[in-house]
Amino acid sequence: MSTSDNRTNSSDNDEKKMMRRDNERQRRQQMALLNASLRSQLPLESIKGKRSVADHINEAVNHINNMKNKIEQLTVEKDKIESSLNISTNSPKSETSSDNKQSNSVVIRPCWGGMEIVISGGLSGEDLPLSSVLEVLVLEEGLNVVRCASTKANGRLIHTIQAEVLIYIYIYIWINFYNLNFYYLGFLIRYHNARMPYIDVFFFTEVSIYDSLMGH
Repeated sequence: MSTSDNRTNSSDNDEKKMMRRDNERQRRQQMALLNASLRSQLPLESIKGKRSVADHINEAVNHINNMKNKIEQLTVEKDKIESSLNISTNSPKSETSSDNKQSNSVVIRPCWGGMEIVISGGLSGEDLPLSSVLEVLVLEEGLNVVRCASTKANGRLIHTIQAEVLIYIYIYIWINFYNLNFYYLGFLIRYHNARMPYIDVFFFTEVSIYDSLMGH
């Protein structure tokens, strides 16, 4: 093989290597952009500290499952409130009162951390007192009312209520020494609200006394 052929082959190999490097660099840049986009959708507590891409993916899966569970829980709460108030949520019922007033209507929309409830009724407010609605939300459904406003429009009295799911969190921590070199560090996290039974999350880890003293 001539010297010119060797140079040609060497040049071709160099070009292929450069193309592979460029492709790999572009792939990594694209992955970095996708990971940054994913990270921006996660809660702040899920991305604190040094996390790998695999950690972010796991946190994203957990976040999606948590949001799904929260939506399902809010849907159940919504159905219970509708049942407690015994009011149609889609359209006003037919006229039943002697003065031809429309009966009450309710629209419930999920919002961040809870729900927004819009109640439309007669101007007198006697057919569904606001105090009765708040009593159902707080005492029976275990919700925390964060905002309540009333307005008049088109001959109707409209109440807008924002409520959030009230969840209590208890954290228990204990340390169990089992020899001179290691100890168990245990955590118990307990969640509950007025309608939800206790949900316990328990985990523990083995810790080296030497590493903890040295700050490792």
